[in-house]
Amino acid sequence: GLYALTPSLRWERGVFRLSVHVRRHLSVLGALFLLVMAWSYRLDGYHLLVRGTGINGMFSYVDHQWLIPAYLSLSVVAVAGAALVLVSGWTGQIRAIFYTVSAVLVCAVALDLVLPSVARRMGGSSADARNQQSYAATRAAYTRRAYGEVSGAPVVAREVLRFDSFGDSARSMALVEEDRRRILVYPGARGAAVVTNAGAIAAPALGDGLSRLAHAWAEQRLDLVWNSLPSNARIARRRDVRERVSALAPVFAQGSSVYPSFLGDTVVWIVELYSASDRYPLSTHFTVAGADRSYFRHAGTALVNSMTGRVTIVSDQSPDPIAVAWRMRFPAMFRAGRPDILDALTANPGGTGANESGREPFPTGSDSVFRRTVSRLYSRMRQSLMSGDLKGFAAAYDSLGAVIRHE
Repeated sequence: GLYALTPSLRWERGVFRLSVHVRRHLSVLGALFLLVMAWSYRLDGYHLLVRGTGINGMFSYVDHQWLIPAYLSLSVVAVAGAALVLVSGWTGQIRAIFYTVSAVLVCAVALDLVLPSVARRMGGSSADARNQQSYAATRAAYTRRAYGEVSGAPVVAREVLRFDSFGDSARSMALVEEDRRRILVYPGARGAAVVTNAGAIAAPALGDGLSRLAHAWAEQRLDLVWNSLPSNARIARRRDVRERVSALAPVFAQGSSVYPSFLGDTVVWIVELYSASDRYPLSTHFTVAGADRSYFRHAGTALVNSMTGRVTIVSDQSPDPIAVAWRMRFPAMFRAGRPDILDALTANPGGTGANESGREPFPTGSDSVFRRTVSRLYSRMRQSLMSGDLKGFAAAYDSLGAVIRHE
């Protein structure tokens, strides 16, 4: 378009007039375009290993014997066309350039429109069905490897439900509301928080001078520069549980749920981590954890301390090669040794039973569980009043208040 504004490219007596510089420049661009097309067709051949034309995207006999050779041939044709366009443009053979580009485009259209239709027709024939047996066996072997299943067992792609007895998102929000002054990290947290009594908070220090100015500039809060906050105060920016885990372990996919639990009296958020991919070749695709997967292996469990924000990853007992490589690269992120810290996690503060004050443990699960718990405590309050047991009434009343706050 810029060349058209100059005498180097003009329309004269029914034909385009190109200067030598413009012709060579455009021929180089055309050759590069054909090289990009050649590489694209080469990648399309590999993509058939991930999504074939067989049943449920299986890599089939037609893909192996017809489509991959066709894509490879078209890639070679495009490379040859790029060389021819470059030479013809450099020497001034305009017609050769036109014929070359036209031939490559015709071959490309034929491959994209004609061959897939032929492949679908051949895929439904009885002869092709006999040829598919070996490809189906290969797919089954790769599927078992992709999802960590033993030989002969049916492949079931699912998430780990280690903590299915813990509460849902409503319980998580109840915990946050209960201890909002103490909880620093929780699901859905937004905005930075400055902690003066830093202790073991996993966050950078506010500092002095240029460091404090940089933090103030990043947060668009210039009052951080001249306020009286100590230099050892911590500023935590990533306070959302998933965002915090993703920043430390971006290679892993996260489970669909964030579970609350207790380590003693401290709220710990639990996120399951997986080695996952949608481009693992030859295996079956499943929808797991809200996304399409062709590889899904449990890598570990991330524990996020709600008070300090520290993240600890407990590795799976049989990790896949991706998890092993990540642990070797960042060993400080993973918890070493046994007994497992997961065994110490509970659904209630201080343990699974009633606490020292005599209150009931917080109920977990559905609304029906909540209603049954409230009804039981209300009946206990009535019985205590009728028998004159004021101490029992007070304990039941406190338990009822705690249940309502957490639900």
